[in-house]
Amino acid sequence: MATGLSHRRGLAAIAIAIGGLVGPVSADGDGPSVARKWQELLLDSIRRDFGRPTIHARNLFHLSVAMWDAWATYDARATPWISTERHEAKVADAARREAISHAAYRLLRNRFANSPGFATMAPRYDALMLELGCDPSDASVVGDAPAAVGNRIGNALISFGLADGSNQAGDYANLVYQPVNPPLIVAIPGNPWAIDVRRYQPLALQYFVDQNGFPIPGGFPPFLSAEWGRVSPFALGAADRVERFRDGVTWNVYHDPGPPPALGGTGDAAWRGGHEMVAMWSSHLDPADGVLWDISPASMGNIEPPDPAHPKGFYREELGGNAGLGYDVNPVTGLPYATQLVPRGDYARVLAEFWADGPSSETPPGHWFSILNKVMDHPLASRRIGGTGRELDPLEYDVKAYLALGGAMHDTAVSVWSVKGWYETSRPISAIRWMCMRGQSSNPKLPGYHPDGIRLRPGFIEVITPATTGSGGRHAELKGYEGMIAVRAWRGPNAITDPATQVGGRLGARRRLVAVPAADVRHAALRRLHVGPQRLQPGRGEGARGAHRKPVLPRRARRVRGGPERVPGLRGRPERRPDAPVRELRRRGRPERPEPDLGRHPPAVRRPALAVDRRPDRSGGLRAGPRALERVRMPGRSRRRPRGGRGRPRHRARLVGEPRGGRS
Repeated sequence: MATGLSHRRGLAAIAIAIGGLVGPVSADGDGPSVARKWQELLLDSIRRDFGRPTIHARNLFHLSVAMWDAWATYDARATPWISTERHEAKVADAARREAISHAAYRLLRNRFANSPGFATMAPRYDALMLELGCDPSDASVVGDAPAAVGNRIGNALISFGLADGSNQAGDYANLVYQPVNPPLIVAIPGNPWAIDVRRYQPLALQYFVDQNGFPIPGGFPPFLSAEWGRVSPFALGAADRVERFRDGVTWNVYHDPGPPPALGGTGDAAWRGGHEMVAMWSSHLDPADGVLWDISPASMGNIEPPDPAHPKGFYREELGGNAGLGYDVNPVTGLPYATQLVPRGDYARVLAEFWADGPSSETPPGHWFSILNKVMDHPLASRRIGGTGRELDPLEYDVKAYLALGGAMHDTAVSVWSVKGWYETSRPISAIRWMCMRGQSSNPKLPGYHPDGIRLRPGFIEVITPATTGSGGRHAELKGYEGMIAVRAWRGPNAITDPATQVGGRLGARRRLVAVPAADVRHAALRRLHVGPQRLQPGRGEGARGAHRKPVLPRRARRVRGGPERVPGLRGRPERRPDAPVRELRRRGRPERPEPDLGRHPPAVRRPALAVDRRPDRSGGLRAGPRALERVRMPGRSRRRPRGGRGRPRHRARLVGEPRGGRS
């Protein structure tokens, strides 16, 4: 069975590539084909679902398979991918449309049954079935009727998906992977939590402050599809795969590129430089910096891919973009391309937002299908496989194009995420904050030197000194942050208070992101260590009810065993000693976190997930901000005895605004 399925996959892939699958002409006419209609409905379903590119690459591929098989089963030469059926029909076009519709309908209702947008999309699935003259209630699987053929194909894909290694039945959750690093609390400056900064670190977008004033992370998403190398691919085979082993678990890695650059190891300079370039390019998001780019083909493109071992020279580190020479003339018209000057900030932000995906996005795999559909709607588009041969009718072209593109997107997701899951490298935000906390590594004679600090780049990454914060200095707006690192960066949409007049919350002509170094921090600056998120207005922490909240620290700090020391004159705020782990977040009894051993790759460790309950206050209302806390049961915490009970109660902090009956 496995051998036959693999053989059919290979035949389908080869036939698609050479354009050798030729079938009868359908009756879709000049309008969109039935395959296009179902594919557009899938894209709308993705836009209303969670942003999970791996899962949706798989959904796009499986729908493409369903439609291809329903088309191919009525063609003597075509090879279905998952089905082995062959049928004949008096009117093959009509039979194909009906079989495609039933297969697609069954698959979409299965894949999006638990989607937040299912209530909206389910009626649309039914409506399209009725529009196409199909009965959505016809779930028959017996006989040779097109509806039964389509239902069998849809059911076969549903069964295949439950056993393809994606853990669909478990909502695609990772089965064995656990991050070695605790979460990075985004709203608190720096990154004192990283154990090994080279490895993946979750992001906690919410946090809570317990009764001792210690912030506790919560609400952080897991590593998406860390084990996606287990998923059955389209055309990838054993020759593309290597098996790696960690903690007694086998990891499939496709197209293994080898270890990435590593801090303190091979590629140390590339590791630092890559993250520093990310920080520098953040400044390019500013539309008011006066820089204009020609985004026409005359100035963009025409460059060979970089050598992974020697990427230097491919990117323009300070200006942005790559070193492409552009093209002299349009190959179709023979004329030079017209110049298209736009603000670099506008172009960079649109590009980032398109691929980063905001709300209502079809995710990057879906983008490629949207691009394909838009290209094929152009009057000059040609429906010839590979640009040669006869013009195909819309349905035949669409099912073939969707299968080829869907298979490519799915295999890309399997390959890329297999590499990500095995090597689990860190995000730029983790690395940049970690380096900036240590200081700068460019000049031992400058303040805040640390060998693991970030490298200085004049105009982009600089040390804040009394000289630069003086009157008229380039860091004048950052007075009070002397000894820390300033990074020129776009402040982002969250800093906007008046959209009609502001662009990214402009502060004069500068945009600065302040990161806190652990070394050489003076007591005078410690008051500012807890000013909420890293925004530009120094000394101004957003209130607890604002979009960004500053941590609530206790009025009086008490010395706990192994905990932070009190700093005279700072009302109990803990001192962050230069090279010691930050202990504010430590629970009693947890061992001190060591500095990472940069000479080895430690195995992943299991850490219990932090359960968080949201419960209402006594008035029934909701209060924003970390002050809205109550005490609930939690192992390992105790402050007072419960009424009428024995022993020590166990508490933990939780946000006001959650049902008292427990987690929902």
